[in-house]
Amino acid sequence: MPVKAAFTSLLLVLLFARATRSQQPAAPPPPPGTPGVGSVVVQVCVDTKGYLTEEPTVVASSGQNQLDEGAIKVAKSGAGKYIPPTKDGKAVPGCIKFRVKFDLK
Repeated sequence: MPVKAAFTSLLLVLLFARATRSQQPAAPPPPPGTPGVGSVVVQVCVDTKGYLTEEPTVVASSGQNQLDEGAIKVAKSGAGKYIPPTKDGKAVPGCIKFRVKFDLK
């Protein structure tokens, strides 16, 4: 889907961060609602240059305000660095939803 290409740079940063973590044995996942653990779905809309056209919004909350606010900060940090979607080879404005996962230890 062309809109997903708009966020390749953010995903690469997140994947790089995950790949460079030290390898530790897998532990069982914490129970839902554990402070600092959860995921948030955020929606961002960008113009043809990759800049945010409106404030990012939480589409699906983690149930923890601190994590929701952190996900919004992550979305804002990509402003101006997003790759806009394309249509017929030209950049167009668009929106996408993506998940930010937290596992703070």
